[in-house]
Amino acid sequence: MITNRITIFAAAAGFLAMAGLAPAKEKAGTPAKEKGEPGMGEYTKGNQFFEAKQYEQAVAEFAKAIEANGKQPAFYENRGFAYIALEKGTEAAADFSKAIELAPKDERAYLGRTQASLLQKDYAQALADSSKAIELKPDNAIAYKFRGFSEIGLSQWDKAVTDFTTANQKNPDDPQNYDRRAWANRNLKNYDAAVADYTVLIEKDPNDAEHLV
Repeated sequence: MITNRITIFAAAAGFLAMAGLAPAKEKAGTPAKEKGEPGMGEYTKGNQFFEAKQYEQAVAEFAKAIEANGKQPAFYENRGFAYIALEKGTEAAADFSKAIELAPKDERAYLGRTQASLLQKDYAQALADSSKAIELKPDNAIAYKFRGFSEIGLSQWDKAVTDFTTANQKNPDDPQNYDRRAWANRNLKNYDAAVADYTVLIEKDPNDAEHLV
């Protein structure tokens, strides 16, 4: 049951992360030569489809961009996020791996591959990639959250509590940090800490009965 819930949370977190990390053209890393570069027209169309939540069409446009210019990491990265939105983890992982090959210091690509690995329940790979993203950008709350997901998948409860606490400090408005930290504390039998997090969640959203269970 817990692994299924991690997958659900990972998918939800993917959408949250995509809003802050990648698909919008100004955040995915603007290709170096701007509008004149091969593939830029298709890349722009892909971003537009993505923002309209037309993910299959986005994938098709990013594929055209890659065909026109296979050396641009942003093209692979954004197609990877479109695949994440379609819950196609294998395809997403391949695109993020190519983006990492082309731009090994881009933390977004590592976070993207983390999401792909979580969808595939490959928690060891997700742990490695989220740790690399933290190394590259230590102030990224989403990276700590994703590493926490990975640690839950590996039953590393203490480490998960630590990472969700850090994520919470950096972004106290993300309810997933409270929920997953509570789950980790329940597995550690730290019931008071778990109740405290569930209480915060109930206060934030009294209509969500799940936290009462």
